[in-house]
Amino acid sequence: MLANTSSNLSWCIWHTAADRMRNQ
Repeated sequence: MLANTSSNLSWCIWHTAADRMRNQ
């Protein structure tokens, strides 16, 4: 469960960064 949460957090951060790059 902990590993899954960490992976999900990493996924969120990666996609948030990707969205910021796309907007700029």
